[in-house]
Amino acid sequence: MYAQKEPLPCLCRLVKFRWIIPAHGETKLKLLFQSNEPGLFDLTLNFELIGTRRRYQLFCRGLCLVPTICSEPRIVFPNRKKSMGGSEIVHKRFVLSDETYHFGALHCGKTRDRFEISRISFINDHIWAINIPR
Repeated sequence: MYAQKEPLPCLCRLVKFRWIIPAHGETKLKLLFQSNEPGLFDLTLNFELIGTRRRYQLFCRGLCLVPTICSEPRIVFPNRKKSMGGSEIVHKRFVLSDETYHFGALHCGKTRDRFEISRISFINDHIWAINIPR
């Protein structure tokens, strides 16, 4: 389903496995999450104090999603109409009752030279493609 890509090169490798942290001190750990497939990934990091047998666990979760495009007509089509009459001609509108976008009259056989500069705008329309987070 998803195209296989070469794995991304690892930016850094952990070379130090033990740290000396003074009393009331802190150490920052930077974690890098990388996935070639979408999904939910869980990992538990285990830490132990030297001289004790006590284990401290840090639960980590990574989420990888494929971007999705919004398919809600009220967002995608800024110009819309609830319904249209039987003989009504709709130009550049999304009709909600039909769930259809109406382009209006098609200008077959006419070149751009035949249109006035001020009327060119009625040939174009805007449709919004929005990436929605989950």
